[in-house]
Amino acid sequence: MSVEQVKQEFKTSAMADVLTSRDEIIRLLELDGEFFIQFFLGEDLDYDVPKFHIETWEYLTNLEAKRVAVALPREHAKTTLSKLAAVWYLLFTEFSFIVYVSNTAPIAAEACKDIVNYMRSDNFRQVFGEIVFEIEQDGRGYYTFWIDKPLANGEFSRKFCILRAVGAGQQIRGLNIDNKRPDLAIVDDLEDDENTDTPALVLKLKKWVFGPFIKALSKKRHKIIWLGNMLSAESLLHHFCENSDQWHSLRFGAILSTGQPLWPDLWSFEALREDYLEYQKLGLVGRWFAEMMNMPISDEQALISAEDIYYTELILPDQAQATFITVDPAVSQKTWSDETAIAVHALHNDLWRTVEYVKGKFTPDAVFQLTRGLGMKWKTRTIGMETGAWQATYRFIFDVLGFVHNCHFQICEVPHMNRTKLERITAWCSLIRKKEWAITEGDYAITEQLLTYDPSKKANKDDLIDACAMVVTMTQMYMTQIMDKWEVDPAQYEITYSLPV
Repeated sequence: MSVEQVKQEFKTSAMADVLTSRDEIIRLLELDGEFFIQFFLGEDLDYDVPKFHIETWEYLTNLEAKRVAVALPREHAKTTLSKLAAVWYLLFTEFSFIVYVSNTAPIAAEACKDIVNYMRSDNFRQVFGEIVFEIEQDGRGYYTFWIDKPLANGEFSRKFCILRAVGAGQQIRGLNIDNKRPDLAIVDDLEDDENTDTPALVLKLKKWVFGPFIKALSKKRHKIIWLGNMLSAESLLHHFCENSDQWHSLRFGAILSTGQPLWPDLWSFEALREDYLEYQKLGLVGRWFAEMMNMPISDEQALISAEDIYYTELILPDQAQATFITVDPAVSQKTWSDETAIAVHALHNDLWRTVEYVKGKFTPDAVFQLTRGLGMKWKTRTIGMETGAWQATYRFIFDVLGFVHNCHFQICEVPHMNRTKLERITAWCSLIRKKEWAITEGDYAITEQLLTYDPSKKANKDDLIDACAMVVTMTQMYMTQIMDKWEVDPAQYEITYSLPV
């Protein structure tokens, strides 16, 4: 029977009906993360196992890595995956003494209880037999027990296992049990507001982790699996994922770089937007990016703080008093692989705001079509683009396609004028800080780039805010053109050009 046949049979049959395929089931449980999750969660699964869970599982079960760090968004099942990983390691590896660490001992104890219950499930018992306890203390999260571990030849061997719960900062001298020390530590949401609120608390936690905690693990061999949120740039998880070569790391945000949700079945785009809006109205934008995007915001490096970003209500095209578009094209001699950003800006109630944008890997003709569509939607014919990109590539494209489509563009060239990208973006941030420019409520993409821009680094994710930063030059030099409305005369084609005085 093939692997896919076993998986399909398991999905559609009772466990008793597939016992003849026990060897195949065991093999799948060891090698197939999706099947392992389905096997233990069963009817509790409301949706198909998402792709990022399978990728996360591959990291968690990588036997070559001695240190594994995984950052997953809030409410994306990282605790469930960490508990299932404990079962997998007991069944299929030589690791036998697991310490499960969380921010408090009671939370860790509940997790250990869930791990034991997975091994009490009907599916587990029918494939691996009964778990036999020597010590069973649910309140402490302390268990010693025997399981039947599958062998390569299809037989089983008795394996003695220890499972122990530990809270952050807890005295752990008693972890030496039967002359054994923990050989696998699963750390789940160790860092929280209670132990990372101040620099002193962060330092205290670090001393505990790299002192008593790690020293209590097996000297002969041990492994650490760490899961959580990057609550701050000073967090241990952030250090493991960004600054340490010793950790095999993986980081996910709730919204992918493509703009699509990481887990659309549970967190649709609309659900993410509503969640973001709630945090935004509470003045907790930075916290949302830490919890949901695993992007801790450093006020020391950011051009603007989360509290200084000025948001305003969504407006429709008919409400705008004036509009214009800025384009930051990706121009490269080798490829069009960089991202282009096209942003629309509108005046409403005497306040300028950025109202819509698109960004992605577009060819020059696609940039024209997208710009044309946004211009017609927002009733503007005024387009701002940097002089270099316009003269080098886009003038010819816009001339030809403008003729084909009878477009009447007013192209406004935005010169560098000896300003660096950082200076342009800084000037725009100043307008936002003074509430002379606004961002639409619920906008996370511009907010993300503003808050994560690091002036000390050359490589920043800044295509969108760079397009927006052109508004400073546009409003200073091209206000007459901006105030003109979009007008298309099918019988007449014309593209005019404007240069700053």
